[in-house]
Amino acid sequence: MNELKQNIISTRPRENSGSSSSNRFDYQKDWAICKLLELHTNPEDYLLTLEHHDDVIIFDSSSDPTKISFYQVKTNKKNHWTLNELIKQKKGKTSLLNSPLGKLFDHLVKFGNKVESLNFITNNKVKGVLADKSKCEDTSGFCLSELKSTELDKIIVALKNEHSLNDLKDFQNITFFKLGELDIDKHSDLAKARIVDFLDKNFSDLSYKIAPLYKSIFDEIKMKTDYEKSVTNFEELKSKKSISRNDFDRYIKELESSNTIPKTTLSIENRLNAENASFQTVQSFKAQSRIYELKKMSYNDKAFRRIESEIRKTKSELTFDEKSSLLSCQKQIINELNTKNLANNSVSEALIEAMVLYIIYE
Repeated sequence: MNELKQNIISTRPRENSGSSSSNRFDYQKDWAICKLLELHTNPEDYLLTLEHHDDVIIFDSSSDPTKISFYQVKTNKKNHWTLNELIKQKKGKTSLLNSPLGKLFDHLVKFGNKVESLNFITNNKVKGVLADKSKCEDTSGFCLSELKSTELDKIIVALKNEHSLNDLKDFQNITFFKLGELDIDKHSDLAKARIVDFLDKNFSDLSYKIAPLYKSIFDEIKMKTDYEKSVTNFEELKSKKSISRNDFDRYIKELESSNTIPKTTLSIENRLNAENASFQTVQSFKAQSRIYELKKMSYNDKAFRRIESEIRKTKSELTFDEKSSLLSCQKQIINELNTKNLANNSVSEALIEAMVLYIIYE
């Protein structure tokens, strides 16, 4: 078995409190959305994992990873970070806790040469001086090795003491600070803007509504972040805590397919009117069509997808008379479906009836 896939599961995370506290921490989720878009802009494979060992971790492959990067996402609304804060250990119940940089270094201890990079992400700046005498707070990011020697030495000594080690391996060369990534007060608006930029550049013909689209992606990130049960294998980590390139590709394809919905809606409405469907039937379809479009844009509505699959399966097993009306075809499918059992809190019987019409038109 792939060594990294095995180690990421067998090595237990430090704590499980991150997911609980992150339920209220939207900044981190918006940063993850932006990182996802950045990764997807490039052709390489990836797997973005949430709240497992750190706030965000990224594998270089979703199937056979050999490298992993760790991202610690922190906010500091009032002040810039100081180097002392980054190496300060707070008191725990029985012993000192790891410092922020100590937590990052711990990944290098556990995963060794599989670690590609360690990253400290913050909305604010870090106060310090670089080797070229420029201020850290005047940059958008820097590598730990670029710090002025006296400040770098201070960090190295502190981490050696914290971990009781004489060698920090390649820590200073693979640790990076990314500063001012998202404004703490406007992070959701900035994340929406990044989505718009990404789609406009890569899928210029795609029509979408940014509010429900953003909510759909955010909710998927939230669901993966908030999953608190222990995972027992890499495939479970992928499905419960992660988003892969293939996952996001499938979502984009769903968005592209939803582009045809307005045209299909008009065709169905015209056909219903031509068949003298009742006013209530047409109005119900029009009302459900708006819900249907939003559902199709949803990132991972499993209940909706399951019902779609059931309708398609039922349709494929039936034979329709060439002269059948749209309404009679709909009735034939609905008679085979147990719509009461299929319906749930998010998918009503009326919506299922509309879904049948759309699937007939596929």
